[in-house]
Amino acid sequence: MRTAKDGNTRKNEILDVALGLFSEKGYEKATVEDILNRAGISKGAFYYYFEAKEDVLRVLTLREVEQKLELTRKIIEAQNLSAIDKINKLIDEAQKINFTRLEDRMKLYKAVTEYGNLEFQQRMLDQSILLGAPLIQKLLKQGIGEQTMNTDFPEEVAGLYIEMMNQYKAAIAKLWVECDDKTRLKVLLKKKSRFFQCLFERILEIQEGRLLFLEIASKYIDEL
Repeated sequence: MRTAKDGNTRKNEILDVALGLFSEKGYEKATVEDILNRAGISKGAFYYYFEAKEDVLRVLTLREVEQKLELTRKIIEAQNLSAIDKINKLIDEAQKINFTRLEDRMKLYKAVTEYGNLEFQQRMLDQSILLGAPLIQKLLKQGIGEQTMNTDFPEEVAGLYIEMMNQYKAAIAKLWVECDDKTRLKVLLKKKSRFFQCLFERILEIQEGRLLFLEIASKYIDEL
């Protein structure tokens, strides 16, 4: 009898196969039949987990969201860290995912971009905000209490933080796809990171030098 763990493992295997096919053939040209053949499964097995090809892309996107959400929850709930330490640790974990799993990130970015459904992209962003904003709001309230952050709108800023991090992630992917010169790519990535650091410092009123966005990003960019 197949256990829940076996089911989850099989589902992730299908997702990985689909992601590879979306990268090789493009989202539009890759078919459910291609996924069945590559994964070695029946139509029944596929439709047990997914409703359609778009559903595969949706679950791929949500899988990444859930992985980040679990990391975020652990950091936010840590009792021995200040709010500044927590936000820098969140940035470090996000950058680690952005830059050490670039191949998978590029595959997903290309698939979502090729699909080009703005409603789909907005639904995914809304889901990220729905799941992540309460955690970020808790971090902001801690920072306000410690007088290292300041905003009159923690709920709204929490959603904006997630949206900006998604924009940063997309900007990295776009630069990686479009820039062939690695030296220039690194310069552009650092410039983009510096821009987002300035945004976060101003929105959260964090003292200059305490947010380590650029420093953390540079560590991973230099290793590319």
